[in-house]
Amino acid sequence: MKTTMLIALIGLSVIASGNAAAQIWFQDLDGDGFGNAMVSFESSTQPLGYVIIAGDCWDTNPAIHPAAVEICNNGGDEDCDGWQDNGCTVWFADVDGDGWGDPSTVIQSSTQPAGYVGRAHDCDDGDSQINPDMQEICGDLIDNNCDGIIDNTCNNITDSDGDGVSNYNEINVYGTNP
Repeated sequence: MKTTMLIALIGLSVIASGNAAAQIWFQDLDGDGFGNAMVSFESSTQPLGYVIIAGDCWDTNPAIHPAAVEICNNGGDEDCDGWQDNGCTVWFADVDGDGWGDPSTVIQSSTQPAGYVGRAHDCDDGDSQINPDMQEICGDLIDNNCDGIIDNTCNNITDSDGDGVSNYNEINVYGTNP
């Protein structure tokens, strides 16, 4: 997409004038190779401080131009495409390496950092056996599949007394009546 944008921004306006063809040149104050489309000059030779490619949205900052890499989470538009922080992805820390990240530990980046994944919802990022892909282990009193309910896929998930412990666990694990 950036290649297409750059080609569209070149702005080659060739005008016949004697033996040499005149072109539109764009002022480049910051020397980054991209000029300000609002300040142009027509000439058959390149004037000092002018370039043939327009599209620089902040011509006093050489780090900001159409070919720049977007810096995530700074609210800026480094690549001059009219969008702030585009191309940035939210990544979640995956300490236990199970492919699921901690939804409370995030960073934004255009590339995946080591130790981070694109999926959140790991409810115990210190235990690779607890994540949304796991099956519930009946009677262990742990939310193995991170759905917010302990032992909910066991045969009896009814909680008659509303204490958060299933009837199955109250009878078979704790030896109490629900």
